[in-house]
Amino acid sequence: MASAEHVSTEISALKKKVKEIIADVNALKSQLEKREISLEEFKSKKEILENELRGILEKISQYKEKGTKETKHDAFIAEEAKRLMFEFQTEFSDYISKPKVYLSASLIDHFIFEVDFTNYPNKPLLRTPDSLQKLFTVPFETKLSTLNNWSPQNPPHITEIFYEIENIFAKIFQSENLNEPDLNLRYARKVLQRWKLLTAAEFEKEIQNFPKAIELYQQVVQLSYDLEDFEQANKYARIIAQLKKN
Repeated sequence: MASAEHVSTEISALKKKVKEIIADVNALKSQLEKREISLEEFKSKKEILENELRGILEKISQYKEKGTKETKHDAFIAEEAKRLMFEFQTEFSDYISKPKVYLSASLIDHFIFEVDFTNYPNKPLLRTPDSLQKLFTVPFETKLSTLNNWSPQNPPHITEIFYEIENIFAKIFQSENLNEPDLNLRYARKVLQRWKLLTAAEFEKEIQNFPKAIELYQQVVQLSYDLEDFEQANKYARIIAQLKKN
């Protein structure tokens, strides 16, 4: 049976490797932003590094019943980070206990959540993107029973938070009726209208009916301005410009 000292030494070495891999992924992102590598090369190398990271997190997580209180905590944190990586698009900028989690609700509505579960099994901290908060008349976190009913004695996995968020998205973005409680209905209707217009615009572009596609994209741009989503407005304005050249 491994001694506590041996476990601590082993986990320290694995944690060091985790930091190195996270640094390597961030360096790849920097190279991509500077156009020093292609998107295909970035994806390929990133996938290799992330698979290696999952393997190391799996090794750390096996020490949940061994070693000191600190090393056991490290093992639980690694287990939660590994689960997130397998279930959701997850990005680590520094610590594995403070990832960004990417969720998509529609073709155009994408959200980045920041979660801090450093003190797991205590209740994690969730930072909701402003664009999502505008959809509701109450703080979004108050809608999550996973967080509201959190018990350190019997904690759910961090992934459960994001499963619940996906369920809320489904009720809004995959339904004709806005029955989800606490919705900012005026804002929500515009979000859904934009999504439907974009779906139609993408179809018209696919069949090369460019005049109709341009008309629909123009409505998407206007709604994006109404929603103060200037990034999407600029994105689809550029697409319109490109279509007009055709």
